[in-house]
Amino acid sequence: MYFKNKKITFINFFFLYIFLVSTFSFISYYMFIDNFQELESNKNKNDISALLSNMSSKMKHMESVTNDYSYWDETYNFMKNTNSSYIKENFRKGTTTLKDMGIDFIIYVNSNNKIVYTNYTQDYKIENTKNFENKIIQIALNNREFNSVFEVDSIIFYLRKSKIVDSDGKSTSNGYIYSGKIIDKNIFTKDNYKFKESTISFVEKDVNAKKIEINYLHNVRISTDMKNEYFVNSIEFFDIFNNYVFTVEIKNAMDILSSGKKTILLYNIAIALLLLILFIILSRAQEGLSKDNSKLELEIQKRTKKLNEYLTIVNKYVTISSTDLEGNITDVSEAFCRISGYTKEELIGQPHSIVKHTDTDPIVYKELWDTITEDKKWVGEVKNKKKNGEEYWVLAHIDPIFADNGKKIGYTSIRQEITDKKRVEKLSVTDKLTQLYNRVKLDEIFTIEIAKFRRYNTSFSMILLDIDHFKEVNDTHGHNVGDTILREIANILKSSVRVEDVVGRWGGEEFIILTNNYSIEGLLSLAEKVRKNIENYDFTVVGKKTASFGISTLTEEDTQESMVARADKSLYHAKKTGRNKVCLH
Repeated sequence: MYFKNKKITFINFFFLYIFLVSTFSFISYYMFIDNFQELESNKNKNDISALLSNMSSKMKHMESVTNDYSYWDETYNFMKNTNSSYIKENFRKGTTTLKDMGIDFIIYVNSNNKIVYTNYTQDYKIENTKNFENKIIQIALNNREFNSVFEVDSIIFYLRKSKIVDSDGKSTSNGYIYSGKIIDKNIFTKDNYKFKESTISFVEKDVNAKKIEINYLHNVRISTDMKNEYFVNSIEFFDIFNNYVFTVEIKNAMDILSSGKKTILLYNIAIALLLLILFIILSRAQEGLSKDNSKLELEIQKRTKKLNEYLTIVNKYVTISSTDLEGNITDVSEAFCRISGYTKEELIGQPHSIVKHTDTDPIVYKELWDTITEDKKWVGEVKNKKKNGEEYWVLAHIDPIFADNGKKIGYTSIRQEITDKKRVEKLSVTDKLTQLYNRVKLDEIFTIEIAKFRRYNTSFSMILLDIDHFKEVNDTHGHNVGDTILREIANILKSSVRVEDVVGRWGGEEFIILTNNYSIEGLLSLAEKVRKNIENYDFTVVGKKTASFGISTLTEEDTQESMVARADKSLYHAKKTGRNKVCLH
């Protein structure tokens, strides 16, 4: 970062610094404060959950202690005997007090709901115990055992009701034990030091709020508000009969949020100091950076100029074109326009087939498209056509083009003109007089076809023909007429066979036809067709001429030499037996 060709004044620096620090402080506060609030909210939920779990654990403890007494034979026998001395002699001699047992009162009631025995701790003073006990019995007046919270005369307590039976549990119950634990606000602060303040009331708040069941507490309704620096949690408790009992309001300090705000403040101060140091360093480095930048810009200009020169050379002398995915031209180089004879305007938007030559085998284009559509590079020789109809050959390298997001958007082709090379190749395999394949090319085709026969078991056959009495033509009319006759024979052969068949000059007045996928009958028919076409043709100067034919089909034991020798033998037989005929020996 640098400030080009100007110095930062103190005022500019000051306002920029204030803006950056303020912006960063604002952004960082709102980036992090939500995280701290979420942590604080989760902590509050965990604290409330721990409180309720603690209360539920106390009720579970009461159930266990009470069941120890209610399922004891001594208790069961005691309920049969109302003698109070029996309690002193037989009721848990040497056991701990109610306080040590974790309960505040215990009431024994017989099967007729008459109170037999009661006991209270000294921690809580109940003014009218008789009224208190009767109300408890009225609340729980059924045969059901339970745990629940209740309120009687503004006294809130956990209550456990257990039936009294013998230790085997097989006898009929002869009474119940009611054990209780008084609930006051100390339970929510002293026993749970995380909460700062608690208040108990008997006013039900949101009657439509959803209730949840937490183990032994049965139905509880919880709502939470944020006030100042506290979470205010309102917890409403309901008894086992789904009657409202009491509400406790608990304040929970937002310690995490408070610490988080301090952390954000310290973080912003550190960033402000870091920015201050950074600006001082950058301002001192400004002058040197400006000089370096000038040098760098000059170097970029030089390199850009050089790159443009290279691009100009490429545009002029390298044949390049680009297309979309459908093959429509999107860009071409000057060299492409020059070799094709079209202007750039004539080519843009046209399909690339505008330069396609009709002689090109469709298989070549199928292979090309199959390759590039799979995102692979294709390299091959292609015969094209200029605007004026002239043909030219290119060696093409075609690659897919991808956008920055990796999606393929088209293709680029770089071509090298190889027309002269193809002409030389054609001359090397073409008989100059007849323009048919010469012996060199025919030997190459023999090799290929025999290999295909060995690998794929494809058929391969040959027809060898010789012009009858051709020497008389040269002796009587001269070699020029003889050459004309040879050219006319070549044209007859090419017009008589299929496109995929190969016609060549074997030597002198001998010609050869190489073909595949013919049966013996089909091969004889083809040879007979050619024979008649020659026989019926009016040749220049000489008029009518005939030819003799020898046929050979490749077998598994054959080589090129043996196959040709067999055809030559058949040809010799045709000559010997009268000429102008087809023989298969």
